[in-house]
This record gives sequence, structure tokens and C-alpha cells, in this order.
Amino acid sequence: MFTVTGAQVNLNKISEAIQDQRDEDEKTVCCLCCASGPITMTASIDRSGYTPGEKIKVNIDVDNHSSRSVAKTRATLIQWVTYTAYRKGNTNRPSDRQVRDKVSTISGPGCEARGKISWQDQFLTIPPIPSSDLAGCPYIDIDYVLLVSILSCCPATLL
Repeated sequence: MFTVTGAQVNLNKISEAIQDQRDEDEKTVCCLCCASGPITMTASIDRSGYTPGEKIKVNIDVDNHSSRSVAKTRATLIQWVTYTAYRKGNTNRPSDRQVRDKVSTISGPGCEARGKISWQDQFLTIPPIPSSDLAGCPYIDIDYVLLVSILSCCPATLL
């Protein structure tokens, strides 16, 4: 086991890191031939740059126009690591391997058919994890993604 560290990054100097993020998606739930109405989800976080130990403030609004209930809502922080290697005799083309791991998850309540639910200021704690910016290291690329999903009788991932 080893740790690769890069140069320290000051998130206050990166304008994109302090901007809030918001996304919306809509899915029509269907099982075989019986389609139901759409489920719309809007999710937002207060900024896009965080450090270990901080908490991501998650807001979610679900508008369920379907005839099926939503069992629960979930926000998961996923670490996506891409390892790159160069092999001799392979015309120096890189070979990539990607690994995804769940880092942290919070779950919330669902709602009945044709109902609504809203998360306001729910916090997802970031555990001690490696930095996503490994300056000077072209062999390991680490990204973090916040996946917001709903679970119903027919699972659907939104956002």
C-alpha cells in the first residue's frame, strides 16, 4: 500500500470550486408494457470543491407524477480512479484501468404515488480520501462524483 500526494491546492483560488451546482432529470417509470407518469428530481449542492472532513450540503426535490411509490432517496459520493500504464512493445499507447468505489452515502425517505418530497440541507460527510488533483502524476487520475438516485419498485437513477 502506498500514498501518492500532489501539490496542495487552495480551493479559494479556483472560481469553479465555490460555485453552486444544480441538476434536474426526469424518468418515466415503466415495467414491461405499463408505463407510468414521470418522476422529476432536482438536486443541488452549495459548491463543487470540498476537502476531507467537510460536509456536502445536499438539497433534493422529487415530484412523483407516477402511479408507483418511491421507496427512498439516496445521495452517494463515488470515487472514480483511472490508472494509466504504458507498456513496451505496445507502440507506447496507454492502457487504462478504472475503479469505482462508494465513499459515503446518505439516504432519505421516499414518497407515495403522485406525491412530493424535499430534502433541505442534508449533510454528506467527506471521509479522509486522496485529493483529486495529483499535479505531476499522469498515471493516477482521481475524480469524485455525487450520484443522486431514487429507489422504487422499478429502480431508477436520476442525475
